[in-house]
Amino acid sequence: MGPRGHQSFLLLLALCATGAFVSATVLSGLPTTVSVMESAVPGTIIVEFNLTCQNETSIPTPVFTLQSTPPTYFFNQPIVAHRASPTPHYSVQITLSPSAALDARQVNQYTLTLEATCPGETPAKGELFVQVHTVDGPPQCMARFASQVGELVQVSEDVAPLMPIYTVVLQRPASGLRFTIKDNDTPLTIDRAGQVLAPGSGFIPAHAGQVFRLQILVTDRSGRNCSGAVTVTVLPVHRPHINFMAAWRSVAVLEKRGAMQLVTQVQAQGNNVRYEIIAPAAHGLYTIDTVTGELRNTYELDLQRSPEVAHTQLLVRAYDMLHPSDSDIICLNITVLPTNTLAPHCSPAVLLAQVPEDTPIGWTLAMLTCTDPDASNSSLRYQVEGDQHSRYSFRMQGPQLQVNETLDYDSAASARFQYVATILVTDNGQPPLSSEIHVLSPLDYESKQVYILTVQLRDMANDADPHHQHSALCDITIQVQDTNDQPPRCMPPFQEFFIYSTRDPSLPLAQLQCSDKDESTMLPLTYTLVGGNTNGHFRLAGSTLLHSAFSDPPDSIHEPRTFELLVEVTDSFSAPRHSTTATLVVHVTPWATATPSTTTIHTTLRKGPLVVTHTEWFWAPSPWFVVVLTVSVALLLVALAWLAWKLLCRSAPGKSAQPLLQDSRSSLMAVPRTPLQVRITSSTAAPERAAGSEQAPPPLGLSGHSFPRPHTHFPPALGLNGHCPPPRVRPAQPLQTGHLEWARL
Repeated sequence: MGPRGHQSFLLLLALCATGAFVSATVLSGLPTTVSVMESAVPGTIIVEFNLTCQNETSIPTPVFTLQSTPPTYFFNQPIVAHRASPTPHYSVQITLSPSAALDARQVNQYTLTLEATCPGETPAKGELFVQVHTVDGPPQCMARFASQVGELVQVSEDVAPLMPIYTVVLQRPASGLRFTIKDNDTPLTIDRAGQVLAPGSGFIPAHAGQVFRLQILVTDRSGRNCSGAVTVTVLPVHRPHINFMAAWRSVAVLEKRGAMQLVTQVQAQGNNVRYEIIAPAAHGLYTIDTVTGELRNTYELDLQRSPEVAHTQLLVRAYDMLHPSDSDIICLNITVLPTNTLAPHCSPAVLLAQVPEDTPIGWTLAMLTCTDPDASNSSLRYQVEGDQHSRYSFRMQGPQLQVNETLDYDSAASARFQYVATILVTDNGQPPLSSEIHVLSPLDYESKQVYILTVQLRDMANDADPHHQHSALCDITIQVQDTNDQPPRCMPPFQEFFIYSTRDPSLPLAQLQCSDKDESTMLPLTYTLVGGNTNGHFRLAGSTLLHSAFSDPPDSIHEPRTFELLVEVTDSFSAPRHSTTATLVVHVTPWATATPSTTTIHTTLRKGPLVVTHTEWFWAPSPWFVVVLTVSVALLLVALAWLAWKLLCRSAPGKSAQPLLQDSRSSLMAVPRTPLQVRITSSTAAPERAAGSEQAPPPLGLSGHSFPRPHTHFPPALGLNGHCPPPRVRPAQPLQTGHLEWARL
């Protein structure tokens, strides 16, 4: 059994009902976590703790219930034994059952839920985590860490001193391990927990851009070890370049000027500068153009309706859109001044005075007291109005009414001895002319950026003749401010590729074509692989998709693999931000190649390529067969020609019938048939026979020729030169009248 924890578990439950107190059962000495080896045998004590009942005379024995997550029968129900010293309590043990077969590779932790109940007391509950460890063996480093390439880590140059930047993780947890860096010539160190730490004084500027490779050795108490490599790249920090020339600014603006009026404009030095209001967070009174830094009021400023708008303090932040951490802040103190809309009041409003005609020029006849209700510090202007006599006879010197010329009683007789003058007192304000334009439907910058409205202004109560009112037309240009409200779009959103596993990794696989309709941001889109990148075969360089080399074990089955990559395309670094997802399906067809050699020599079986054979049948005889066939055909043609010539020679006219008769004779002699004898009896005998010859005449043929004897030699059919012999012509014998006598021999 592994070491027990020293943390105790104490659970007190109190139940107050109708003023009565119910005692609670107490569990003491129960650790939170215990460890056990998977080779532990049945009956092994997992944990031992105490239970105390507040009622020392508890009879019967306290009741325990034990539940396991995940469910298993590997643990026995608690064994309870009463102990009397030093104080009465119960000793509780949890052991392995006879069916226990722990396997850390299947389940490496069980959660045991305990509930103990003493008679008449509130139950006590507790949880125990049982961690199962494999049998002690040599340290086993993770495959990537132990590979030839090792782990790749990137760390910022301004990381805090002694900050952990990498932790060595083993395939099987173990205790008593020692971590060391072999031949360490880097500013990095490693602690007892296997954490690679930043330098104690942090990285210096000279470390920016450098790459440190660490060979880490992990050794246990028995001297068994495993090793791996970590490559640490120090990334340079982008130095701040955004700054305002002043830390604060005071701005004064008049009220009742309408909405979206320019209040002020802030400008910061730097590249790719963008502006935003960061405080107060939900003011809603002012808005700033993120590109130009122009600050405008969102609605009309009216001190009478909203006195709180008189003073506003805004914090405006300028930042580099490519490096948002590079920023600066300016404070704006905005004061809204009241607009001079009320006319001055003078006292007395009507002045009546008697003036002697010898009053000297410059004499003050009256002193006016005039005030401006809405602008106490404004300057007033005084002017004498009226007919020609009054206008030139008197003058205003500030609020004083003075004589401007010599008064003549006789001249005043025509005017009934009266001067009527009107004193016009004005301030520096302007009468308010305000109107409101309300938005009736949502605005879309991508659809329309500028609206030009023509407003007719009509003077309703200031004209002398109400029936002839003056009017004018006023053009109002409304410019819609763009906001980031459109997500990026990729065309096409789905792409599919078929490649071989031997494809060159340096060649780009795909180029995403994505754009954002929002013109205000003008930010470069960011591309991130968020799904489907199994084993890290793919990576993104901007919008370009690249892949690493596909390698399979030599003895594995090469099957086609499909990667469904999800690429998130984001249009901004800060809110509001929008994103879209593009899908790239890559079908990788395996192709066997030789495994590249390493420092360790291995024998790699070469697998030949898969050859598909398509057979097309055709006849290709041997040369000797062609020669024999040609000669045979030639001989056959010669034989046929000779036979035809032979037949033609036998059927030619003028030939002697002797050979034919001889052939017939021979054929008749060859076949045993009854011969026919033809006798020709003539009434007139030949001269030779008349001489008394007694010999019988030879048998004659139909043509009068005698039949040859069997021993007669047949002449050859051909001559010596191979041609037909000339016919033999016998002298014609006179035929005499006679008769044929047929007799069967």
